[in-house]
This record gives sequence, C-alpha cells and structure tokens, in this order.
Amino acid sequence: MKFNFSGLSEIYNQAINDNEKTVAFQINNGNGRFVFMIFFDDTDDESKDKLFIFLRNTNFLVKLKMYGSHRQGVFDIYINEYIQEKIREELQLNRNNGNFNFEDFLIELNTQIPHTYHRVNRIQTIREIWNNLDNDFTNELVDDIDRTILKGIVRLPDEKKPREKTLRKAYNYIDADPNDLSELIELLKERNITLSWTDNPDLEISFADALMRVNN
Repeated sequence: MKFNFSGLSEIYNQAINDNEKTVAFQINNGNGRFVFMIFFDDTDDESKDKLFIFLRNTNFLVKLKMYGSHRQGVFDIYINEYIQEKIREELQLNRNNGNFNFEDFLIELNTQIPHTYHRVNRIQTIREIWNNLDNDFTNELVDDIDRTILKGIVRLPDEKKPREKTLRKAYNYIDADPNDLSELIELLKERNITLSWTDNPDLEISFADALMRVNN
C-alpha cells in the first residue's frame, strides 16, 4: 500500500532549515501510541529518507523509506501486509473488525502530525522509549554505545562540527531536566563544542560541571 505522509512537510522543512538533526514526536490514535522519528546524519544522505515509527504498546519498530521530493511535501511510503497487521495489533484490533479502514486510519494519522517540533518534548519522547529499542537500532543513533558516562567537553577546531551521534547521548545518559539538556546542546552547537564519553565511572563529571566548563 502506498501512502503520502504529507503532514510531515512543515516539521521536516523546519528541521532542515534549523539544521536540526533529531525529530521525534508521539501521536495517540485510538488505543495506539505511535512515535515518529527522523534522524538526520551529515555523513549519510539517505538518512533524510528514513522514517521510523515505534509502536509503543507492542514495542515494534517500523522502518520505512520515504520517496519523492520532501521539500515539496512528498513523503511516499509503502506499507506491506505484515506492517499493516502490526499496526492493527498496536491499535488492539483484529481482522474481524469490519469498521476499520486502513487507508482512512493513515489519513487521520497524517492530519495529527504536528506542524512544528518541540526540542524539550523530543528529548522526553526519546527517553521514554530508549530502553525498548533494539540494540542494533540504538547503535545507529549514537556513537560508541558502550561509552555512556559523561567525561568532559572538547572544543573543536573551526573546520569540525559536533557530531549529532555524540550529542544525542545526552538525551538518555545525562541526568538532567530536558529543558536544561536542550539548552546545553544548543550552547554546544553554538560554541563548536562536543561531549566526551567514557565507560569508566571514576572519570564521570556532573551535568552542572559540564555546563560550567562550556560557559567558561
């Protein structure tokens, strides 16, 4: 089944224009809870064509390729029978439910997509589902998944920029309010600073210490 998630247009273009690398939001529809995620990566042009939808009730991750000119509002995806069945399970429906029309459901879901992203809500959304995502997927999202202890900051030369896969660890591995984390990440990007991570707890620094070092 082919469908155009055209509702992604505004939030997608806002992310591109703002050089935002992570988009995540949840839509509740019926009994289903659907977390939409797009992760942009400067080293992977195809990342702009990947849409992930996490089904929270069933802990199932749908991976979809988007086709068409996204800048012009075309986000064509193809949903096979297997994925359709998984979505029915998420909605707690069965095949005997004669009132359910899958295309009508997608149309309604499309209208529920927010027009803008919220940085703080994005962090909270990813935090809530992180431990339910499979390891292969989380390895795609962050660098060195075995190093999750904050060790310090690194000031980068002008020709380099902070890697989103390194900064993204902060969402889940720094114990701080999402508002404060959002502020820290923005400061890091503005000042061309990245975070340093380790697997040695003896080297750990606090969020407050990291923020102080950035401001110094």
